[in-house]
Amino acid sequence: MDADPRAQAGYGLRFDWGLAGARALAHPHALVVVVDVLSFSTTVAIAVARGTAVHPCTDDDSAADLAHRTGATLAVPRRQATPERPWSLSPALALRAPAVPRLVLPSRNGSAIAAAAGHAEAMRAVAPSGAHATPATGATPAAGATPAIGTTPATGATPADGATAPAVVTAALRNARAVAEWASARGYGTPDRPVNVVAAGERWPDGTLRPALEDLLGAAAVLRALEVEPGRPSPEARAAAAALDGVGDLDAALNGCASGRELAAIGWQDDLAAAADVDADTVVPLLSGGAFRDAAAAP
Repeated sequence: MDADPRAQAGYGLRFDWGLAGARALAHPHALVVVVDVLSFSTTVAIAVARGTAVHPCTDDDSAADLAHRTGATLAVPRRQATPERPWSLSPALALRAPAVPRLVLPSRNGSAIAAAAGHAEAMRAVAPSGAHATPATGATPAAGATPAIGTTPATGATPADGATAPAVVTAALRNARAVAEWASARGYGTPDRPVNVVAAGERWPDGTLRPALEDLLGAAAVLRALEVEPGRPSPEARAAAAALDGVGDLDAALNGCASGRELAAIGWQDDLAAAADVDADTVVPLLSGGAFRDAAAAP
């Protein structure tokens, strides 16, 4: 695993983008911090703080099946939210909606990454150059092979063959400091137990990853809040942490970036305000039994 130069081996704090980046950094004893500020990780922080267990899932038909099997409420797309079904990826609606015991919150960015990261098998994907080998067997998967995500991990099943899955949390601007303090208190941040901060990003119309400023800023907030020692962060993590210095007014940056303008254009300005409420939550959503729960209450 660590033979791949893209793994950022030897560093305690690492940073990359999207599912491919999460797979490149994959380490069995890592803490994976998934950052999707607009809006998965922000909504998760709000929901978990209110006592809701949030199941990550892809945005396909498996979400409905998962909700049926777990007895959870299924979130709907923002534009389909109603007073009767207010649960969606909207942080503003999450602040107002009645708390439910369980919520399936699908998205093709943060939620899909979180679902895959919590399951060792789903992280055994070949990188574009074929550099990654399957940890359990040493065999290299066929080029382009992509394990299914959002299925087995969402059920809380134990990874097969004794494979070790990393710990997975979500972070947003609302709870970045809480996540960093929780990680530091548990000894994460060394080469043997790295913190892998993964910015989810958005998608271009052709489905490829679009790096998103809001996720870079959320990742920076986590990295800056972690205790930094010389040589501890990778160059990628150091560069990401510096992003906060370049934007000045954080609210203005969120409102003026591409994703912020997209939300404002469709009438979801309140989501930006909820996302920009720095350190409003002290909750650490930890993936446990297939759902994000408050780490303070997790087994």
